[in-house]
Amino acid sequence: MSRTVEIGRAVLHSANGSLHLWLTAAITVWSQQQSTNPQQLDQYRFLELLLSGDYWVCRGYDMHIILDISVLLEPLNRDHVPQLMGVLREASVWHQLGLNVTISESEVQGQIRISIAHHRNVDENTTPARHRLGVNVPSADIKPPEMVPVISLNSVRLSLDILQPRPASKAKKRKMSRDANQKLGTLIDAGSDNSNNAQAALLDSSVTMVSNMQQQHFEEEILLESSVSPSNNQSNPWDNPVSISPHQVKKRCYAVSYESKSTNSGGQPVEVADISAMVDAAMRISVCRNPSRVSGGVKIVTSTFSATLSEVCPALFTPHYLQALSQRAHFLPTLSRSMVRVTCSPRNSVSLQEKMTTLLEEHSARWNAASHDSIPFPEDVVRSRLWKHLQSSLSERPTKSLLPFVTAAPKVHDRLGIVESSRITDREVSSTAPEEDVFSEPCAPLSSVSVSKIQAVDEDDDLLLADAGDIMMLWEGFDGGDVAIDGVQ
Repeated sequence: MSRTVEIGRAVLHSANGSLHLWLTAAITVWSQQQSTNPQQLDQYRFLELLLSGDYWVCRGYDMHIILDISVLLEPLNRDHVPQLMGVLREASVWHQLGLNVTISESEVQGQIRISIAHHRNVDENTTPARHRLGVNVPSADIKPPEMVPVISLNSVRLSLDILQPRPASKAKKRKMSRDANQKLGTLIDAGSDNSNNAQAALLDSSVTMVSNMQQQHFEEEILLESSVSPSNNQSNPWDNPVSISPHQVKKRCYAVSYESKSTNSGGQPVEVADISAMVDAAMRISVCRNPSRVSGGVKIVTSTFSATLSEVCPALFTPHYLQALSQRAHFLPTLSRSMVRVTCSPRNSVSLQEKMTTLLEEHSARWNAASHDSIPFPEDVVRSRLWKHLQSSLSERPTKSLLPFVTAAPKVHDRLGIVESSRITDREVSSTAPEEDVFSEPCAPLSSVSVSKIQAVDEDDDLLLADAGDIMMLWEGFDGGDVAIDGVQ
């Protein structure tokens, strides 16, 4: 069950005001569980579901990004496509996100397809993280617990309309024709005897002037309507605006509407460098809600994004998110079994046992509603809840700013215009990183008591004999704080 939903629109312009960019971003997702039907919710509720952290949003099969670019109401020139593909392919942001991209030209003129896959090669210079479970499992192959619903991101579509604004015309003062002036002066000098004839002639001249002004105004309206982009008349699933919550509406100065587009189709030709800067700014604002910087000379006029790609799918568009998640997820089976054993112990408080029982009943009801015959184990319920808590805590942590989505203009070496450009090495990418990322660090160091207990046991089941104090100390060292389960700290 798939669904396409628009995540936002934006208007950007260059510093000198020579170019305007109208951006529309939409995503297509697919639910892997029959119990989750994306078509039953409206756009706003569905986006809230994706941002809630209760679902694991991963890379779908044949995941790709479509850049639908039009310049001055025309599809992107085919001569500019190879150069634009070259600057996109060599962008340093793909290495920062740990992605392998394959960029190709679509059959539709003006569209560029970016196929995305996870980077699985391990750098020989870096020391691999040491995990007790699944040492040789790549971070890209991490999977959530069975009770966590999964939604895959299949495609992203960015529609970019690059326009040259039409210069504002100065209002001209209306003047009467020479014949009307002479006729009016003659009638005024004639005196009061011909007053009736003068009034009639004056009325005729006024009617003539008004009709001429109305005709000219009608012609201007026709020209204005003809200047609107032809893509506005096409019906597609991205034309409907996203529903915005009331608190978001207060922050918007004005809504983005395609009816206010105006362009100067007869202006100067747009260079590839200007198009690249607009593409970089469009992709940056689609990924980050508040980008720290955009391309040089590009400013954001307005934005109505309800969700960004890094919020919907941080596994793809947040640097080092998968590595941080995999380093912590290896401890979830041990922690879940230990917490269940400690909670069910008669030595603990009755209120803690009641809260655990309530948690198990809620998850059991959801599990049965999803047409599952078996009853979930308490360890699986706690593990899924810990996974959701881990997703939310990692998403709230600040990350460093993204590197550019385009690179310098590539070099053209042969007559056919084949683009060749030297790849940015890992050392160059690391040297250009703005600041250190919190996700690049391994798990928080465990306490000495917790480390000694983990090293002392040979099997995971032996850890079930630990008491409540040791389990809480283990979790504090694991994530820097107590885990909350329905209000239980």
